[in-house]
Amino acid sequence: MIIEANYISKIEKLLNSDDEVNHVIAFQIMSEMGAPIDLYPIMTNQTSKMQLCMQYGFRNVIAKRRVYMPDEFVLTTICIELSLPYGTPLRYQDLWRLEKLQIPEYPLRNHFTFGLEDDATCLDGLQFATQLKELSIVNHEMDKSELTVLQHLTNLEILKLKGISLEVFRMKNIQNWKPIGHLLQLKELHLVDCQLEDLAFLPKSMSQLEHLNLQHNHITNLIGLIDNPAIQYCQLDVRNNPLNANDLPWQLECLKMRKVEVLY
Repeated sequence: MIIEANYISKIEKLLNSDDEVNHVIAFQIMSEMGAPIDLYPIMTNQTSKMQLCMQYGFRNVIAKRRVYMPDEFVLTTICIELSLPYGTPLRYQDLWRLEKLQIPEYPLRNHFTFGLEDDATCLDGLQFATQLKELSIVNHEMDKSELTVLQHLTNLEILKLKGISLEVFRMKNIQNWKPIGHLLQLKELHLVDCQLEDLAFLPKSMSQLEHLNLQHNHITNLIGLIDNPAIQYCQLDVRNNPLNANDLPWQLECLKMRKVEVLY
């Protein structure tokens, strides 16, 4: 396909803009008219643009590129799960094969480094694992971006987070749980020992949810679940929470009417 120089110039200007809205416009145009090879470098010089490549059908542009993951432990864990030989670079086309991932506890980092710089777990790069269906993270302190990567994993069916916090020794709880609200395909959601108090972040359109595990948190009442129409025809586990005994009976009755089996 021969693409006019004027077209290339206009797309290049949009891609070089500091406004991400212009990037989206550029990709929308290219999805219909084609992406010039000369523009591949600036189509992929930002993480957000890489995501647009996938969204608008240009996966081939990044397929064989090496995935940048700043957290060596997360990277190694993924390579082991994919059975990649030691030292083999992780490519995007490899990451797209990932359907299940467990990031286990890493004692040396979590308990003996006393919060030194760069000690927290960084999930950056995992957002490109778009075929991931099951993710488990056990006893990790998250970095400042917290859980924002999760919002891109929209094919997740099972999410297990246990002992997740922001600082070593559980000094600070996660401030932003909203990314989980994007995971509408979830069948199982386990948020165990995560210092949860407010459940307003749970999406109201989780039509596939079968099991919600909220054990060992700081939940005092279930009003956030009663106000959520998605919590129905499922099992709810709220054992080991300081539930208010006065409110509990009527809240349990409300959930029972929506066919929710409550373990408390």
